[in-house]
Amino acid sequence: MNRMTSQDGADFQRSTVNIDLDIVLGTAGATTGIVPKVGAGILSIVSGGSGVYTVTFQDGYTDCLNVIENVIQAAYSASGAVYMTWTTDSSATATPSVVLTARTAAGAAVQPATGDRLKLTFRMATAPLI
Repeated sequence: MNRMTSQDGADFQRSTVNIDLDIVLGTAGATTGIVPKVGAGILSIVSGGSGVYTVTFQDGYTDCLNVIENVIQAAYSASGAVYMTWTTDSSATATPSVVLTARTAAGAAVQPATGDRLKLTFRMATAPLI
């Protein structure tokens, strides 16, 4: 299967693909040794501490158009709830990547809890948009 052309996202825009990542985090938000449930097109996801995650892609792109970020808690806790923000886009470089940061409701960067699940969708452009 060709990740660059076999997409059918019912998308009017030419040359775009959606890449989904679904991962259950290890101890204190760790990604080491964790195998994503879904991740075709993802080379790696690495936790840099303090809730910072770098997602590196297998293929080159001209742009990351959008990121849909969701965090599902392992066990509900109003005070432990986090959301993700898209902080850096390096998708058009030799090593295409996007950096996301987990944040509390107050906006402070924080590690998600053990067992929290990240469900992410990246909308990538494979050619310049016209």
